[in-house]
Amino acid sequence: MNVIQRQPWEATLLVLGVYSTPVTGITAAELTLRIRKYGDTTFTSSTLPSASWVEIGEGWYVLKLTAAQLDRVGPFFYELAGAPIIPVYGEYAVWPPPQPSVQPGRCIVTGTITDITGTPVILPAKISFRLADSPLAIQGVFVQGGYYETRADAYGNFAVNLIRGTRVVVEIEHVGIKATVVVPDTDTVPLIDILPPLPPPGPLT
Repeated sequence: MNVIQRQPWEATLLVLGVYSTPVTGITAAELTLRIRKYGDTTFTSSTLPSASWVEIGEGWYVLKLTAAQLDRVGPFFYELAGAPIIPVYGEYAVWPPPQPSVQPGRCIVTGTITDITGTPVILPAKISFRLADSPLAIQGVFVQGGYYETRADAYGNFAVNLIRGTRVVVEIEHVGIKATVVVPDTDTVPLIDILPPLPPPGPLT
């Protein structure tokens, strides 16, 4: 069982008597709690505060371990003993608190698609994005590969959130665009601004 460092923990215990039958009515004053934290060479005994011991019925009790008792990362052992009961033993692995996840910055990449008449193109124009580099980690976060697809809305507009600093292969069907772009460190950018230069129009004939 894993518990978090400096976080109180409640252990639910079945307390048995000398005939291995559940025992009711045991008070904290009748018990002694011994604990050993990581690095200790011996168990430390202490009286059990009444607030740390709650009877819930039929021989079941709750032992409340405090933040101070769970202040050291590593193995933690306890023994609960007293004349009326068979000693109860427990072991936990105390883990450090989880670190808050850091989300990499994202940039909204936007664009608009129309046909030759200026009419917005909705279907079947798919716009796809995939990582150009894999595996990849950005700001300590692993980035999963694979495709992300979107489509233009009723006005021919599209927008997608991409992680800043990544190299992305973008492809727009029916427009003939397939290129690798670098997502800039900015809140938003038109896709056309980060695409390689498009070929100039051919001469009129």
